[in-house]
Amino acid sequence: MEFTKFLEMKFLEWQQMEGGRKTVKQFAAYVGVSQSAISTWWNGDRLPEGENVTKLASRFGMEVYDTLGLPRP
Repeated sequence: MEFTKFLEMKFLEWQQMEGGRKTVKQFAAYVGVSQSAISTWWNGDRLPEGENVTKLASRFGMEVYDTLGLPRP
């Protein structure tokens, strides 16, 4: 699965868990990154790197590394 689809799936799952529609800004706060970072990843302009990968993995599990084609730590 490509990362943009993975991120969209996690956003939708998170909205369901939270009980309703939420904004990308709220999702970014939940993940611990900026809204612009989420938008950049979602648009496929860039992929997360470094500390942001770690933040994503802490929220969504080790499959983040697999989706990005990175070795698991």
